[in-house]
Amino acid sequence: MNDRARRIANLSPEKRRLLESMLQERAQERTDEVIPTLPRYSESGQPRVFPLSSTQRLMWFNVQRHPRVHKLSPRAMRLRGPLDVAALEASLHEICTRHEALRTTFTTRDGEPVQIVGPPRPVPLTRVDLRELPPEEREAEVSRLIVRESRRPFDLSRDLMLRAALMRLDDEEHVLLLMMHHIASDGESLGVLFGELSALYNTLRAGRQACLPELPVQYVDYVVWQWQRLRDGELQRLMGYWKDQLADAPLALHMPAGQRPLWPSRTGSRRARQELRMPAWLLHELHVLCRRQNVTLFMTLLASWATLLHLYSGEEDILIGTYTANRSRPEVERLIGCFTNFLLVLRHDLGGDPSFTELLERVRRTALDAFSHSELPEEILLKELYVHCDIVFTLQNTSLSSLELDGLQVERIKTDRGGSTQFLKLTMIQGDENLTARLDYNSNIFEAATIQRMLGDLQSLLEGIVADPDQRISGLPLLTEAEQLAPAGAQRWGSPVHPAQARSWSIRFRKRFRWGLRHARRGAGRFVRAGQAWPLVGSLFARIERVFGRLLPPMVTEPFRMPSAGLQSGSDQPRGDSSRGK
Repeated sequence: MNDRARRIANLSPEKRRLLESMLQERAQERTDEVIPTLPRYSESGQPRVFPLSSTQRLMWFNVQRHPRVHKLSPRAMRLRGPLDVAALEASLHEICTRHEALRTTFTTRDGEPVQIVGPPRPVPLTRVDLRELPPEEREAEVSRLIVRESRRPFDLSRDLMLRAALMRLDDEEHVLLLMMHHIASDGESLGVLFGELSALYNTLRAGRQACLPELPVQYVDYVVWQWQRLRDGELQRLMGYWKDQLADAPLALHMPAGQRPLWPSRTGSRRARQELRMPAWLLHELHVLCRRQNVTLFMTLLASWATLLHLYSGEEDILIGTYTANRSRPEVERLIGCFTNFLLVLRHDLGGDPSFTELLERVRRTALDAFSHSELPEEILLKELYVHCDIVFTLQNTSLSSLELDGLQVERIKTDRGGSTQFLKLTMIQGDENLTARLDYNSNIFEAATIQRMLGDLQSLLEGIVADPDQRISGLPLLTEAEQLAPAGAQRWGSPVHPAQARSWSIRFRKRFRWGLRHARRGAGRFVRAGQAWPLVGSLFARIERVFGRLLPPMVTEPFRMPSAGLQSGSDQPRGDSSRGK
């Protein structure tokens, strides 16, 4: 626990309520500020250029490094019933006219990325008629087209940031695919898109003129206003908080004793996913607990995730990343734009074996404090503090992003957006009457059986929490009913890798490997083969094996340790022969 959190924890209940009241007043003062609307054209009639937000800058530089890898939000819906294609096209055009972020293009000026708001233009709707194909081939073709369109990159210098494709399978059956680039949208933007598309389509289909409330500001107005606030002193306040909050933060969840080492069969980070639907009664009981403890469902599930990681690893200081909508201003609540901060690090103190209700209060304070300081640009956080957090938690509400079109039955089609997951990302999906846990993981690190057990443990943990939230976290149940019936002394984990071990391996191996590469650059001569071994490589292997035990398999180490028939011993080898390896 850092100094700031310790001081808050030691406050009396009266002083704590006073502090929360002062924070609310400060937030109200911030909302009283007016975001000015800026002119889009200069006095000479040329389009004005605007800076990118921090998150946009990170995406822009990533696109420059990997031109064919784009962050997209594809959504595919099956539409059954008579579709009014003209009303659909007109609705998409009106949305693009309303939201300047969708018709913004990106370029550079003096080496810096900038964005330019373009004039309204129709959204391209790609139409594909599949009725000529045999019925059994249509679905396969739909899947192929969805993958193809989802992987087709945007040209950020020319394209609209929204595009659509309409596939016709039958006279009254279509598949609609909508794609927005993340540089111009976020998760909340998808709900805005679906809400406005539903309202506009239903109005136009009924023969009435579309009329939505006018937007008070646009995304570029918010970006300029935010950068101005940071220049006026807000940046120093935010940096002070995060430096204090993340001082001496742990790099990893350390490897528990007794776990076997891990050597991935492949390199890189490859995403896989598993889901588990919780029983309906569990969501109801969680809502009851939230009301009783005056917390949100997000805080309760976050505390449960931190507890699970603590029980797995034994660590008491745990970092979990999350996303924040950054839409505290009422003017931007209904805007399409890239508001999300992709790195909000919540540091959790699980020391002292608290009860779950005590931990929940800690998580509540941590979350409120962090969200009130969430406007620090991610690129500054990475540059100044070099914080990397690849354990993530998010909460999604499915009811906020539904498409409702009159006369049509809408069914969402799941799409694989690809990508990579460095370690673990838990997404809790809240429906009207159900709760689903979705765990994205690096399949080069974790086996599927491990993730399946983790999801089962999470459900058991939540059931134990709602049954007795006042018990200490060390006494919360992890075993599922089947595991409780297993013979005594049976090994729980078996061959799958423990998650804390995998994270520790990943980070510590990377650090050791970078160390070796740095030394290789400084003294390349020591990297060459000298009779029995490669000295630097052998030293690097030895250091890694001292940390991880017998980690490296012979297939990796033997090529560097076998004698070479073409070389004599190190003492007999001519000096000039060594230079060949440089």
